[in-house]
Amino acid sequence: MASSRQVTQASMSYPPPPLVWFLLLDSVTGLPYKGTNANKVSVSSSADVVDFREAAHLKNSSTLTGITSAQLTVYKNKAAFDKRNAAAGEGREEPLEEDSLVYGLGTSKKEALVVVVPSSTGSPELDQLDQEIKALENSEEYKTLAYKNHAWPVPKPTEPEMGEWQLLKEKLADLKKKEDFYRNAILSTNAHSVKKFDKTRKGYKKDTAIKDERLLLSDVAIKMWERFQFACAFEDEPSFGDLKRAAGFGNWKDVHNYFRRKAKGEVQEDEIKDSLTKEAWIWLIGLNQRVNELFHDTLVTNEDGSLRLVLEHDVYEGGRKLAEELVRTLYGSSKKVDIKDALSVSSTSP
Repeated sequence: MASSRQVTQASMSYPPPPLVWFLLLDSVTGLPYKGTNANKVSVSSSADVVDFREAAHLKNSSTLTGITSAQLTVYKNKAAFDKRNAAAGEGREEPLEEDSLVYGLGTSKKEALVVVVPSSTGSPELDQLDQEIKALENSEEYKTLAYKNHAWPVPKPTEPEMGEWQLLKEKLADLKKKEDFYRNAILSTNAHSVKKFDKTRKGYKKDTAIKDERLLLSDVAIKMWERFQFACAFEDEPSFGDLKRAAGFGNWKDVHNYFRRKAKGEVQEDEIKDSLTKEAWIWLIGLNQRVNELFHDTLVTNEDGSLRLVLEHDVYEGGRKLAEELVRTLYGSSKKVDIKDALSVSSTSP
């Protein structure tokens, strides 16, 4: 049996893998790629940039669809990324080499590594200009003339060399001016899209969404009461709370335990419990915690006969399909239901 000292020494000799903070940024706009936030990933202490890229790519595989880890470039932090377009000799920062170790980098959110992702909003013109700028700055002619024309050259450049250097600088400035034009055009388009989204996302007010969520819960209770005639706290005014009590579900854990035990054959089937799926019960119980359970009415009917149901954005994202299935369970499969996201419908809506 190992002594406590041996165990301690073993644990000390194998430190936990470092967690590396990183940001995904768009190669053109320099903004968070597809709205992502800072994240972190665990890598070995001997990991290099290639290892880190693969780990970061795996962590964001759903966001980086169609992009391979080899297409990503990595800068040591945001400050270095911001200097990527500076002129040679003026503090320009280059991406980390593929075989650079990442140990000691990205140790905090503030000093997160920057993973540059090929832009989802790029343009052929911008790509071409970027290639031309890199080709010019990496050319032997440019490097030689840049060295000969630095502040205190020894020996001093000849007049032809000074003239050639001036022409190269003007050419580079012209290319960067064009690059900025296309980049700003893309940013302007993106900003316009954001403003347009902000204008339309207001949509239904939150209180309208909450009211419809209450109505959905109430409607579920009413339809179930008509079917099972369970006891109500207020006579002939069933609430979702009454339905929960009739089913014997105090919270989502009760739901989970019932369906788990039912699958094992440990409990008898129950009409009320089995009238809805496990997922529907859990979703409704969670929704009930957000709204007032004593609200007795049915869903609003639109002029075309469909039922209107406006959900708060975070409820809509995970619950739209469940809500649609619930309504059709209550009213029949042919019943139409118009389910709206409170953040995405027209701002002129009620």
